[in-house]
Amino acid sequence: MLYRVHKKLGFTIVELIVVIAMIGILAAIGIVMFNGVQDRAYNLERLNEMKGWENIFTIYAAQEKKYPSVPALGGYCLGSGFPTKTQIDDEFSSWGSPPAASARWSPAETANPAEGYCRNIMSYGSGNWQARHAVNTSLNTQLASVGKLPSNQQFGGDYDWMVTPYVTYQGTNSVIISQAFIGTTCPKTTTPVGPAGTNLMLCQITLSPRYSFDITP
Repeated sequence: MLYRVHKKLGFTIVELIVVIAMIGILAAIGIVMFNGVQDRAYNLERLNEMKGWENIFTIYAAQEKKYPSVPALGGYCLGSGFPTKTQIDDEFSSWGSPPAASARWSPAETANPAEGYCRNIMSYGSGNWQARHAVNTSLNTQLASVGKLPSNQQFGGDYDWMVTPYVTYQGTNSVIISQAFIGTTCPKTTTPVGPAGTNLMLCQITLSPRYSFDITP
């Protein structure tokens, strides 16, 4: 007598669990790889933007034999349209004690510039100081006189103290461009400053000290 062997079609519960687990692992790997690609692409845009600002400053200096003038030493936002969340209420321009976290921001503060700020630093140590970097229209106008300004990408994260890029004027001939990058390292062509938030690094490019600049209040 001949017997036919019938193989049951389908998966067992164990096989289904294994398949589902493998799909989950592959999906997780795919998400991580996709996020990594996104971060690298975003950082490349940020580096190109930073290099664009370096180039426009260099072109201006080559033509005018000096860097654009600023009203005072310090930091200035590069570009425009910075989010107003970076505002700090004017009543905290000097402190006797740290303000409550709930009172730090004042979106309705009319004294703050319409462009917002690109950097806020608050210290409650012995120095008890505050730094706010705002847009300087004259600086942008001077740079625009020699070429098209770089596109202003701005950092899209929820960082309440800094959105880049910005430039810092120091001494008589020190001009430094700063930019934030996703991750824990800086591009090879920039100098690392330090962490600027969770998974965020602040990096700089120091322009040639060959040229000086004027202070025009």
